[in-house]
Amino acid sequence: MAILVLGGAGYIGSHTVYELIDAGREVVVADNLQTGFKAAVHPKAKFYQLDIRDKGALDTLFQAEKIDGVIHFAASVSYTHPPSPRDLSTSRMPSSA
Repeated sequence: MAILVLGGAGYIGSHTVYELIDAGREVVVADNLQTGFKAAVHPKAKFYQLDIRDKGALDTLFQAEKIDGVIHFAASVSYTHPPSPRDLSTSRMPSSA
């Protein structure tokens, strides 16, 4: 049985995949490559390029593979603008006085 690493082509995920394979585990990687790189995936890992929000693609993966556990690193951060100094200030904190 295999460990499924979601986001396994990213920095942290790919290092985890290498550690798992070095420990003798079978590894399946699912990544949409939005921020990851296929070249970062261990050559012994089975790779699926898919978006984890696609239920049909995940269903296909789980039907094709015998998955024993899942490690989830698939995430991205986005924001429209950096926080302003006002957002970071403590001026909105309740006063202790």
